[in-house]
Amino acid sequence: MSLKEMLEKNRKKRKNGLVIQPDIGWAGPKPARTKAGKIIKSLRGSSTSRQRKYLKAIRHYYLNDVLDDEYIDVRLASYRGHLKGTKNWLHICNRLTSLKHEKHRTKKIVAEQ
Repeated sequence: MSLKEMLEKNRKKRKNGLVIQPDIGWAGPKPARTKAGKIIKSLRGSSTSRQRKYLKAIRHYYLNDVLDDEYIDVRLASYRGHLKGTKNWLHICNRLTSLKHEKHRTKKIVAEQ
């Protein structure tokens, strides 16, 4: 089944009043309860591995000047919305900001030579 067919099927089901997977974002957070009773959100394992691959691809294209700083800022804002309240937000934020510092550091070294 092609993507177009899947989207059309999903649209028809929504039209008939059936909603497929309500309130599930692409990041896939799952609620968990601690021993103290506090509810926390964490990401599913599949989402975490998908993020690692995505960050690796972003790093490759960003360091090769295919992506710019504005794109990284947009990605950070998107991740902030998706991962708000999870421990994974800090990991993503640190990875993307360190990536920006790494690129600016390498530019400075190349400019000095």
